[in-house]
Amino acid sequence: MFLIKKFLRNTIVIGISISLLNIPLFTRAAEPSPSKEELQSELAEIEKQIAEQQQQLSQTQDQSETLQAKLDQLTKEQKKIQLELQAGKLQITQIGNTISETQNTIAGTESKITEQKNEIASVLRLLDESNKTFIEMILSADSISEIFNDIEATKQLSTQLTIKLNEMEKLKDDLEKKRGELETKREETKELLNIQQLQQQEATKKSGEQQQLLSDT
Repeated sequence: MFLIKKFLRNTIVIGISISLLNIPLFTRAAEPSPSKEELQSELAEIEKQIAEQQQQLSQTQDQSETLQAKLDQLTKEQKKIQLELQAGKLQITQIGNTISETQNTIAGTESKITEQKNEIASVLRLLDESNKTFIEMILSADSISEIFNDIEATKQLSTQLTIKLNEMEKLKDDLEKKRGELETKREETKELLNIQQLQQQEATKKSGEQQQLLSDT
């Protein structure tokens, strides 16, 4: 009887240890990155399994306080933690993808702002070159039509300048918004990593409790 219990104890503990060690916390670089839809689908499936595991846990807690019942409950609790760790890993991957996309968007916006600055500088130079008083226009013009052309050209340049300044302001607003989103996603990643660390500690604790129960029998 003692040998059977010892074999059972060792088998369960080894199985739990292997299960915990197989939790993939980080994606291997050699593997292709899954699409956003694949990640969402996988996360939904894991969340479904977590809900099922929680239901099983509730049922186990209602059972009698026998050794087997306690062992079953600890096993289910560890399984739930493993699923939560996997879900957290997927969420971190999703956030990582979003951060990468946001960084690319920020780089693109910064490039557009630089282009806009160059275009505004060009318009200002043209305005400066055409910055004549009405009397100067009359004196330097060869005809009435040339005066009106100069007035219309100056008007168009002023309109262009206003449009480009408005576009620049919008780009700057977009840039600040994206930078804020980036910081938020980075904070979310930190929180998820902290949660995963706590979950891993909880899994280790449950494994120890299970081992202690088996040792006491």
